[in-house]
Amino acid sequence: MIKLITTLFLAFLSTGLFAQTSNLERVEPAFWWTGMKNPKLQLLVHGQDISSRTVKLNYPGVKLAAVHKVENPNYLFLDLEIAASAKTGSFPILFAASGKPNLQYKYELKARNLSANRAQGVTSKDVIYLLMPDRFSNGDKNNDVVKGLKESTLNRDSIYHRHGGDIQGLMNHLDYLKDLGVTALWMTPEIENDQPHASYHGYAVTDYYKIDPRFGTNELYKAYVEKCHSMGLKVVKDLVHNHIGTESWLIKDMPMKDWVHQWPKYTNSNFRDAAVMDPHGSAIDKKVMLDGWFDHSMADVNQTNPYVQNYLTKYKVGMALLLTIRGIPQLYYGDEILMKNYSNPDGLVRLDFPGGWPGDKVDKFTASGRTEKENEAFNFVRKLANYRKNTTALQTGKLMQYIPQDGVYVFFRYDQQKTVMIAYNSSDKAAAVKTGRFAERTGDFTKALNVMSGEQINAIDNLNLAAKSITILELK
Repeated sequence: MIKLITTLFLAFLSTGLFAQTSNLERVEPAFWWTGMKNPKLQLLVHGQDISSRTVKLNYPGVKLAAVHKVENPNYLFLDLEIAASAKTGSFPILFAASGKPNLQYKYELKARNLSANRAQGVTSKDVIYLLMPDRFSNGDKNNDVVKGLKESTLNRDSIYHRHGGDIQGLMNHLDYLKDLGVTALWMTPEIENDQPHASYHGYAVTDYYKIDPRFGTNELYKAYVEKCHSMGLKVVKDLVHNHIGTESWLIKDMPMKDWVHQWPKYTNSNFRDAAVMDPHGSAIDKKVMLDGWFDHSMADVNQTNPYVQNYLTKYKVGMALLLTIRGIPQLYYGDEILMKNYSNPDGLVRLDFPGGWPGDKVDKFTASGRTEKENEAFNFVRKLANYRKNTTALQTGKLMQYIPQDGVYVFFRYDQQKTVMIAYNSSDKAAAVKTGRFAERTGDFTKALNVMSGEQINAIDNLNLAAKSITILELK
């Protein structure tokens, strides 16, 4: 997952076509960049009987290495080699046929943005926030329903219909996410899903080079990325290569019959990953797992309650472990305000973020709109996430852990700047822990700061841990 090159591939540029455009429907990607590390580029060309034509191009530094014809005469695959010496600019790709007018596509090589830290990736220094744009916030009601798309209804009362969230809504709340302490934003796919039903989730792609117009435009997405970068937030791109929407033009007019996995009758994947790795597993179980479709609409590409306080205590333990243990922590939208993670039916894991729509009765983006428990959870996550953001020991530091004793698990994250001790008491009874056995890490430290409470601890020889709790100490 990478901090993005912000310019998206455009699916279809009318300005790139000359002559009889009706016979040349798509060239993808519609443009490319100079200065790429990999000099090879394959173009997919789609048009009526396009394979009957001869392809020619002439541009310094660009070589037409191969032309591939496939089973469907409406496709060509062009292999280009772009030398390091190639300059930015446009050049015509000619599609010629005897006795017919020539077709041309004006292909453009753009200048690659080589700014420092443009693509720096996601590391253990980051906290990722995963969200579904349709369910996060509606910033532009004008694009809620778009004429011409197959799903033409909006229904916030249904977990399977579109609700109207969009990229503008996310941009409106970047300050909220920055304040929470997250450093990278991961939207579920925001590209076009022109399916007649349940198009909100983004995983039934019908155009890989176009932002779904109900989320915004390619230009708005670029502005979103630029704004994130200006705020020090990374952007994670969710790519879907395993399956494709059944309404996609690539399915309606497939390049070849085995473009997707074909079955005598509809076969769903069994989603049993172990079948692939099991040396004793049956061939049929492996095939159903690998080749079965994700869903009918997604073709498989051949590639106040008395228990609340107890719940909140467990929640804090889970969040604390997530934000202090090794690895890259990820939050799902609403985790910070105790949104439920019901999974039966599946659509309940994608409820709207309260306050993301004009007219919502409550606004969970603000402290005044949250309940006391929700604010307690939010403040806990915000404080620890921001502490982590400023503490390299929790990002890239080493880990040393000790065998749990009497239900108490202790581990340390440390580097040359700081040593942080995390003690988790899983027992339903309070525990008194002598720290002598941790001397390898406590060393000459004698005092500590309780990261979450701010309490100064003047002696760390003995620690008192509440039942079912986690304590985070910065050693002094």
